[in-house]
Amino acid sequence: MHRGNLRIYLGVAPGAGKTHAMLSEGIRRQARGTDVLLAALRSSGRRPVEELAARLPSLPAAAGDLDVAAVLSRGPAVVLVDEYAASNPTGSARQYRWQDVEQLLDAGLDVVSTLNVDELASLAGVVEQITGIPPARTVPDAVARQASEIQLVDQTPEALRRRMAHGNIYPAERIDAALADYFRPGNLAALRELALLWLADRVEEGLQRYRAEHRIAEPWQTRPRIAVGLSGGRHDAALIRQAGRLAAASGAELLAVHVVTGQGLPATSVRSSLVPHCDAPSAGAEADPIGLASHRALTATTGGSYHVVRGADPARALVEFAEAANAGQLVLGAGRRPWYSDRLPGSGTAARAVRASKAVAVCLVNQPARTGLLGAPRTPGLGWPSWRRAGLGVALAILLLSGATVALAAGRQQLNLLSAVLVYLLATVLVAWVAGLLLGIATALAATVLLNYYFTPPLHRFTVSDGNNVLALVVFVLVSVLVAGLLDRADRRRRQAVRASSEAQLLAAVAGSAAGSGSSLAGLLEQVRETLGTRAVTLLERAGAGWQVVAQLGENPPHSPEQADVTVAADEHVTLLLSGALPAAGDQRVLRVIAVQAAAAL
Repeated sequence: MHRGNLRIYLGVAPGAGKTHAMLSEGIRRQARGTDVLLAALRSSGRRPVEELAARLPSLPAAAGDLDVAAVLSRGPAVVLVDEYAASNPTGSARQYRWQDVEQLLDAGLDVVSTLNVDELASLAGVVEQITGIPPARTVPDAVARQASEIQLVDQTPEALRRRMAHGNIYPAERIDAALADYFRPGNLAALRELALLWLADRVEEGLQRYRAEHRIAEPWQTRPRIAVGLSGGRHDAALIRQAGRLAAASGAELLAVHVVTGQGLPATSVRSSLVPHCDAPSAGAEADPIGLASHRALTATTGGSYHVVRGADPARALVEFAEAANAGQLVLGAGRRPWYSDRLPGSGTAARAVRASKAVAVCLVNQPARTGLLGAPRTPGLGWPSWRRAGLGVALAILLLSGATVALAAGRQQLNLLSAVLVYLLATVLVAWVAGLLLGIATALAATVLLNYYFTPPLHRFTVSDGNNVLALVVFVLVSVLVAGLLDRADRRRRQAVRASSEAQLLAAVAGSAAGSGSSLAGLLEQVRETLGTRAVTLLERAGAGWQVVAQLGENPPHSPEQADVTVAADEHVTLLLSGALPAAGDQRVLRVIAVQAAAAL
């Protein structure tokens, strides 16, 4: 069956005229021959509203609660339902009126309803902070955004206060208190701006869907944006300020983005290519979780938004993010790279970003040069290294071993076996430090063969005649493997510490989002979605024998546990659903804590 269309008149504040607009729309449609039924109305004794309502057919209980069964039995083409966010009486089949409206829409009926901006769930905390009055009821943003049409019923603060003073909103005994409290000019101006911003975001969502449906990859500069890539390094603060000045000068929106290539939480992999100083090698360097938190706070002070995305190639991930966000510029930090670095494969994140970008302008900001061939110290990792790292390790091993062999062979008359062992040991430790445990062991074995062939009597034969030389070679192999193992163990301890710090930072941020007076459940879920790199996230609350969607974000969010890739139960009543990229196994404990925090935020 074809689902009906929902049209919502969104008021900037009570008394803006949304009910009047709904009734006027019903009268217009009725004049065109459409079967219209007034199913629920709250007139509050306002004569203009009652006069309009009298011109429309209505249910006997239209002045009270919505009778879904009666509406379905009547079967009109269009149903007028006032107060979309209203709560139903105790004992009703559904808790909220918007759930009743969903039943009408599923039955194929078109619905016209009304809603105030302070009744949107994502804005409830901000509205309470502005007005000092918590909203009595809210509607999940995901539900409201599904409306086919949302029309703003706008009124300036001065016009609303005049309507209040003339008795067009509240009874006479409530006018003075309302003008001095909720209807202060500053409050009304803030509510109006919230409504405009919320609608602007909805228009942006519609534009993004249109571009996706029509496979339009080029950014449409309907709203100027500047994206800035962050690596988590100490130079990012200056980069954010520079990009913030560019955004302020052009009136653009600032988007700070941090790319993670590893699996699990952002800092679980020490070498997870946490972009995007363009002087960084593609394998990246470690990002400091505390630094990332400070960069998020700094971005907020500049009026920008902070995002975490995943991608195998940081440069391509940055460009794809900028294109998807309709950003016209991508700002990257450009260190002064050594002359030889431009001849290495990849030649830096910024160079690859320039090559990958077709419609986004890449802006480079000079930063201090990074020291050393590798840019940042590399410690050995577990298992096989990356192709790039393995290639660098093999090249370094060949260079060091061949160079050491030639030099030692030329000075064989002045040097003994002990000197050769120490030189090869140094080469082995350097390779293990750069390329990891496995290549370090391979280098030690290759060095043993070279020592045996070139420096152990009889020369140029793979035999050892002296027992002391055999002992020296065996000790050399053992010491090389032991040193590489110690480096590997230190690296694992460091990764564990970084992971623990990352978990603590994430849980602290989530707890702050859940407890902050200006934060919302939708904001908490958005932070979880970006941090874990999932496509969509949904929070469900048990309603009878089934589940009720409390909040959901992302593309094609799941509506039931069966549709989700990951299900995390906070308790028997609240469940968190994730779709898309699967978190690492070690993240399950953190996910459970997040689910509990989300349940507490309810």
